[in-house]
Amino acid sequence: MQASFWLTSSCNMKCVYCYEGENKKKEKMNKQVIDQALKLVITHMNTINDKYLWIVLHGGEPFMAFREMQYLVANAKALAAASGISISFSTTSNGTLLNDEIISFVTEEIDDFTISMDGKESTQNYSRPFVDGTPSFEIVDKNIRKVLQIKPDVRIRMTYNHKTVKNLFENVKYFVDLGVHLIVPVHDFYDRNFTDEDLKVLNCEIRKICETYKNNEDLLNNWKIHKLGICSGGITSMHIDPKGDIYPCMLAVGNPEFLIGDIYHGIDTKKRDHILAYSDCTIPECEGCDLYKYCSETRCRIINKVANNDYLKPSPLACGVERMKYRICMERSEERRVGK
Repeated sequence: MQASFWLTSSCNMKCVYCYEGENKKKEKMNKQVIDQALKLVITHMNTINDKYLWIVLHGGEPFMAFREMQYLVANAKALAAASGISISFSTTSNGTLLNDEIISFVTEEIDDFTISMDGKESTQNYSRPFVDGTPSFEIVDKNIRKVLQIKPDVRIRMTYNHKTVKNLFENVKYFVDLGVHLIVPVHDFYDRNFTDEDLKVLNCEIRKICETYKNNEDLLNNWKIHKLGICSGGITSMHIDPKGDIYPCMLAVGNPEFLIGDIYHGIDTKKRDHILAYSDCTIPECEGCDLYKYCSETRCRIINKVANNDYLKPSPLACGVERMKYRICMERSEERRVGK
């Protein structure tokens, strides 16, 4: 199962698209919460007979709680070993705090490491400034170069919106030229200013990427389609906030509507199942779509609720992006078939 520990809600950046909002609570998970949360996770795993634990170390900026992270990793490994459970760790950082001690820890303990950065200087400084408004590009660029020398499999997550989509190709190229192999561009699904014209721009940018890097399968995997299962948040995954409250997924954390329990009393299965039941409801405007079982909007109803205040109302932007992915995927499959 996957357990995400929100070690801190604090962050030293002020990203234009942050899903946590501007007024972030400055909370940190203490050792007592960590101990109880790990105990609950192991007990839950025994209940569902699961022997593989994937722990996500979440924030805020997780390295603002670095000592707590070290404590959690050490204790989780010991508990997992005593319980016959295999364990791995992942985290995503904004890349600003990566000193030698943290990089060494990441190299030794973190199996899957991602840095969030949006691209070249102009894009990064617009979309991901520090809290005080100062630019972040120089320090993150320096730290990524340092990490790549030690951990070349670092992943880059880059977010684009209606203002930066026109630079998507150039921003991807920046990372490729740095030597990054794993690049994951994602759209800001809260962006209500993304128009049909912006979708056309996105289409052109993605096609340019696919043509220029047609032999880079790691990059092109971003525009492949895959059949998706139904949501199992609160069963095979959970998110635990700094106080010990439990939520079914990342987008739900902090929203009382999606609170499904806490580490002291366990999961409220009735409330959890009420939320998950929406996954069994057909989305009327999507019914009959060839992509119904491949689309994130039909799988994750919480995205719909958070973004559109309706479990059964998908985002037009996400729909447009999914259809674009489908067309590009089909065209690439045809090109491979005819040997282009």
